[in-house]
Amino acid sequence: MQTKNTEYTNAQAKRIIFNFRLFAPKFLKIKTKKGQIVPFKFNSAQLHILEIIERLEAEGKPLRLIILKARQMGI
Repeated sequence: MQTKNTEYTNAQAKRIIFNFRLFAPKFLKIKTKKGQIVPFKFNSAQLHILEIIERLEAEGKPLRLIILKARQMGI
């Protein structure tokens, strides 16, 4: 896998692809309200949800989250 002249070993690529916490900031971009394209950075609400997801996955529980009207929080 190659991006921005950075080469990854297969093990590194696999680790990044299967870990959203690592994947998102490296490969996802968002458009700001000012129209700029910037790298994705988790905010506190997103990190809280991600921690819940990671905990449920580690416990082997099914992922069922209901999040109501959290658009301004980036969810």
